[in-house]
Amino acid sequence: MSEPWIRIRTTRRQRALDLDHDRPAQTQGDAAKTSIGHVRRRILYLVVTLAEIRPWEDNDDPSEFTSLSSDWPHASEHCPGCVAVSPWFWTAHFSAEPAQDRSVRGLLRAARAAFESAYPSRYREVEEHRRQVRRAALEAPVAAKRVQAEAAKWLVRGLAEARKQGFVAKVPREGSRQHFDGPWPYWYGCVEIAQSEAAEPLLAALREAYPARFDAPSGSAYLPPYKDPARYAAALLRAVIAEAIVARRRPTARSRATRPILEELHRAAAQDGQTFASLWLIDDLDLAAVNRQSFDGLTFHAPRELQDQNVVSSLMPEAMWASEPYRMPHADRGGFIYASQGGARGDHWETTKVLNERIGKFALAIRLATGSTGPNRMVWMGEPSWIHVEMPEAHPQVENQILGHWRRVAAVKPEDLSGLVDLVALIGRAQEQSAGKGQKQGTVSAVSIALGRYSRSYAGLIWQDTVLDLATALEACFGPENKEEIGLTLRTRAAHLLGRNDAARADEIYGDLADLYDLRSDLIHGNARFRHTPQELCDARGYAHTFPSDRLGALLDRWRDIVRRAIVARLLLADTRCGEPLWPLRGNQVAVDRCLVRPDKREQWCQRLVDEAAALSLPLLIEPAPPLIDYLHR
Repeated sequence: MSEPWIRIRTTRRQRALDLDHDRPAQTQGDAAKTSIGHVRRRILYLVVTLAEIRPWEDNDDPSEFTSLSSDWPHASEHCPGCVAVSPWFWTAHFSAEPAQDRSVRGLLRAARAAFESAYPSRYREVEEHRRQVRRAALEAPVAAKRVQAEAAKWLVRGLAEARKQGFVAKVPREGSRQHFDGPWPYWYGCVEIAQSEAAEPLLAALREAYPARFDAPSGSAYLPPYKDPARYAAALLRAVIAEAIVARRRPTARSRATRPILEELHRAAAQDGQTFASLWLIDDLDLAAVNRQSFDGLTFHAPRELQDQNVVSSLMPEAMWASEPYRMPHADRGGFIYASQGGARGDHWETTKVLNERIGKFALAIRLATGSTGPNRMVWMGEPSWIHVEMPEAHPQVENQILGHWRRVAAVKPEDLSGLVDLVALIGRAQEQSAGKGQKQGTVSAVSIALGRYSRSYAGLIWQDTVLDLATALEACFGPENKEEIGLTLRTRAAHLLGRNDAARADEIYGDLADLYDLRSDLIHGNARFRHTPQELCDARGYAHTFPSDRLGALLDRWRDIVRRAIVARLLLADTRCGEPLWPLRGNQVAVDRCLVRPDKREQWCQRLVDEAAALSLPLLIEPAPPLIDYLHR
């Protein structure tokens, strides 16, 4: 019998289940003396031994330990090399016989011997890594070590003052209606404590250890937050208090959990500038296949079993408490996209703006490639560290009141990532502004307008706005230059290109766009009576959803999918991946209608769309989106 992490012999398991009938019955006093820990150790001893621990099966390749960082301070608790012996140590702890050496040194000695016997190459590499860690600790700057010593001393006084002022919150019991503002204490109160005389030794040690960061002259008019040592002292105090409250224990300066926070203080102060991050929660996005994977500067996270709050707090501490408590009702079928960048020296908006644009383009590429119905739900921005000198920000996105229980979830797979990145490049090319002449400002392509309107259609609070956005996006993609017979031109071009020689599909697209443009005209010109009301349009398509909002959402999704494919067609026909562009985004316009009425030219254009989608490895890119799924009754 084989398991990926541990191997157990069937004979030993059977021996653990057998009963010893010859053993005399224990008295009540003897039974009371038998501890639960001894019973657990005895059972584990019967079931498994150190020699049977096989975390890596038969793979003795030590390459994963060769590139581990040994810089000081070293986060041993999270280092794969430093915790490699843990499976053997805990097995020895629970399965050791009473006669054996049960001290920590004895257990480690037995665990390392078993580790070396099972994986000699890995063991040698791990021991070399541990020697480098110890050497780095001995060679660490004396001033940096003094910072940790002074920080520990100041935490004793700072925690005492924080308790005196009531900054250490008490976690209400389960079921209590007591208000709880979160584990993080009041920011400005902690800053005042850090600016007191008690913190002067720590502030002096910080200036001495990190002169490049805290080099601002005294009495300067403006001191950036990341150059103020008092803010780092306050951030350290807040982090220790918050960590203790989360762990439901008393905050102390000498606890084992405080040491990683002191090491985080060194990393935050020693880096060049500041590091900022942005985190997006997007509905209807399944990232389970790429969970915790990084690609092109983005990291993907898929919350499991309603652990979305844990994902946010682990990536950006205090972000969950940056605004009013916010429920994430769609996070169970949503995904997180995360990006960070270091070296910032100004306001965080200069960095997070770039990060948000990067994530936004990738989210747009996912929608274009899959037809996902999920809007952006939440955006968090801040420092991805327990030691943060600026408060994180939380920005709830516009709540979509139209789409209801009928949704389409996009599943991203590892093989899709490279194609999505290439699609992001096409989007960026369409959004580039042309160079202006003289003082004239450059222009953007019409497809850029279409992309903006398409994205905005996900955030429409009323269906009329969504109709206008979709009609505008379609006109920006397929609209003629002369502005004559716009409706007919749009319907004809869309039917030819998106129908791809399928008569039934082309007729369906032609009719859908006729209804969309009629409804758009009624809204624009203020007609008191619609030629076809939204309810009549839903009935004509056989929508029998339970709620009216679901029927309207399905109708809007049908139009949005046509706009999606129209935008994709313009992007692919302007690409040079499979030849010269057939319909450029800018410059001299081609005779589109003359090409589309000729069967050979129309076939060439439709085949170009197929070839471009195949080159991107995104087959759904030019196809109609899959049907909506009823998540209310699923």
